[in-house]
Order: sequence, then structure tokens, then C-alpha cells
Amino acid sequence: GVTLAQLLWYLSNSINTVLYPYLVEKKGQDQHIFTAQVLRVNLYLNLVLLIGIALTGSMLVRLIYGDAYAESYLVFLAISPGLLLDTVSRILSTWFKSIGRPLTISWISGSALVLNLICNLLLIPWLGIYGAAASSVISYAFRFLIVFKLYRNVSKLKVSEIFIFNESDRAVMISAMTTLWH
Repeated sequence: GVTLAQLLWYLSNSINTVLYPYLVEKKGQDQHIFTAQVLRVNLYLNLVLLIGIALTGSMLVRLIYGDAYAESYLVFLAISPGLLLDTVSRILSTWFKSIGRPLTISWISGSALVLNLICNLLLIPWLGIYGAAASSVISYAFRFLIVFKLYRNVSKLKVSEIFIFNESDRAVMISAMTTLWH
């Protein structure tokens, strides 16, 4: 399950490696608009990747690891909504670092960790590995909500401006998908 999840993390981390230096140079509203565009493209690329993994993951797990690990695919599916939210949080964490607020991310991540530990203590005895997955989804969602709220407070962008795919995103998305294939 973690191996499948890491595919999403690698995609987001690759985007962040390029994004951070660019954001540091941009200032003001341009930075916020660009961050929102990168966030949208990242989100939709990860959604496509997630759907692809969801469609082929069971077969891949059985092929690579054998039937003994088939349940890990179900755990991956259980955790996948949280993973998708985490890809957004990763982009916004890069934005926080670019505006000189890395400690804010540390506090938010630390709070999410504490929440995850508490949820693990409560849910794992009751639900086993699915309790661990639920705990992760809860902590990813918590981190996303806090980071997203703070981003919106600073950027003053509407939710639709952040998440609704627009025509200018199409060229960026095609370029990104072409780069990924090569």
C-alpha cells in the first residue's frame, strides 16, 4: 500500500522541487495565482495517477508481491482520499516556505502528527490496519484544511479560482503529462 502511495508523493515532490525556486522569485498576487495553477495541475495529475493505480493496483500487487499482499491494495484504496489531499498540502507547504513561514508548516505538521497518534491509539485496536489507514486520512485531511485555510486567508483567492480547471491549465497539463511520459 505504501509503495503505491509513494507514486503520488514522487509526483508531488518532483513538482515541488521545481516550484520552490520559482515561487521565491515571485511576489504578491502573481505568486498566489501561480501557486493555485500549480496546485490544480498537481491535483489533477495525481487524480489521473490515482485512478490509474486504482484500476491496475490489485493486479500489480498480486503480480509483484503475490496473493499474500492482496489486502495492501485495499488499504491503499482506503487511504487514497487522504493521499490526494496530501498532494495539495505538499504544494501549499512549499508556498509557505517560499513566503518565509516554514515554522507554520512545522506547527501544522506537528499537530497533524499528534492527531494521527491519538487516532491510531483509538482506531487500530478497533479496526486493525484499516484503523491505521483511517487515522492517516484524518490527519491528512486535518493538515489540508488548516494549510488551505491559511493559504486562502493570505491569497484572497476564491475556492473556485484555486480548484476549477481553466483553459490556461490545459497547456500546462498537456506539457506536464508529455514530460512524464518521456
